[in-house]
Amino acid sequence: MKLALIGYGAMGHLVQTRAQEEGHEIVVTLAARDAAHDVDQLAGLLRGLDAAIDFSVGGAVLKSATACAVAGVPLVEGTTG
Repeated sequence: MKLALIGYGAMGHLVQTRAQEEGHEIVVTLAARDAAHDVDQLAGLLRGLDAAIDFSVGGAVLKSATACAVAGVPLVEGTTG
């Protein structure tokens, strides 16, 4: 699968390692540096991927979920708080 990681802290690194061990490709990694992107910009980065996995921060979830919905990309949400 072609995946996006949203949030690239300890859990994001762990998810990346495990996904690659299972043969999946991490195509997009979004971190704090990408917070300035608007929903349409994020959706453009996500389009065509098989899924996104979010372990970012609570305040970023609404924008990430909206971008995934706009891009038509299923989202696995793991953020707490």
